[in-house]
Parts: sequence; C-alpha cells; structure tokens
Amino acid sequence: MALENWIAISAIATFILAVAAFWAIWQNRGIQKRNRRERLLNEIIEWAVSISKWRIDNKSMFREMAGKRGAKQKQMFLLAYIAEAEQSFRGMQGKNLYINNVVQTFDQNLQKAAAKLVSDMNEYINFLESWCASVGDSIKAKLLIDKQKQKDSFKKADKHMESLEKSANKVIEEAARIKTTDIR
Repeated sequence: MALENWIAISAIATFILAVAAFWAIWQNRGIQKRNRRERLLNEIIEWAVSISKWRIDNKSMFREMAGKRGAKQKQMFLLAYIAEAEQSFRGMQGKNLYINNVVQTFDQNLQKAAAKLVSDMNEYINFLESWCASVGDSIKAKLLIDKQKQKDSFKKADKHMESLEKSANKVIEEAARIKTTDIR
C-alpha cells in the first residue's frame, strides 16, 4: 500500500506542478501582450511627437533671410528651406502607413485621431509642394517674390502647423488615455 500511496501523491504533485506551469505561462503571455501593447502605444506617441516638432519658424526664418545678401540669395534660401520641410514630411509617409496599421488594433478614437493627423500632414505636404513650386518659378523667371504673398504663405504654413500640432496632440492624448486605462 505504501507504493500505491506514493504513486497517488506523485500523480497529485505532477498535476499541481502542471497547473502551476500552465498558470505561469498564462501570466507570462499576458505580460508579453501588455508590454507589446505599451510598446506600440509608445511608437504611436513618438510618431506624433516627431511630426509636431518639425516646424517652419517664421521669426528664425526671417532672421536667416535678413542675413542673406540680395533678393535672389534670399529666395534660394527660402526655396531650400521649404524643400527641406517638404522632404522631411514626405520621408515620414512610410511611418504613417505603419502607424495606420498599428492603430487598427486600438479603439476608434485613436484610429480617427491618427487618420486626421495623416490627412493634415498630407494637406501640409501639398501646400509645401505648391509653395516650393511658386518660389522656384519666381527664381526661374528672375522675379522677386511679392512680400505680401510671402507673408501670406508663412501665415498659411503656420495655420497648417497649428492644425498638425493639434492633431498630433490628440493622437498623444488618445494613446496616453489607452495606456492609463491599461494600467488600471
């Protein structure tokens, strides 16, 4: 009978060990899922921050342009600056597609906020493209850019950036809301 008792005890101990192993694996899987979710939310936040911090600063732009000699040199500087901004935003479009796929795993509010940010970004890219073409055409035609038209373009750029920053902040807000909900 002693051997039969040991067999029963061994079977119970093996069962308990199996249940404990299953429980540990289950908990580990849950932790990995939460960590992956948090990593994705952090990527979304970093993406939104990287978009909002690229800004054409009118004051520094005008200071830089004032330091240039001659109208043509100022126009060339402006063209280069606008082209750099446009290329920077175009370079982010691959990340936009990736983030667009990632946000599909989260709630509708984050999806809408990310879609709005991408839409605002595309509008800004189109604006920068047309502004760049306008400045480039003026340089080719050896014409000076109308100062009022130039100021209007800077104001439009500011409005686009304000919209981008507002949309980026909404994405950050929604991602942070999800992160804090997950913590609870």
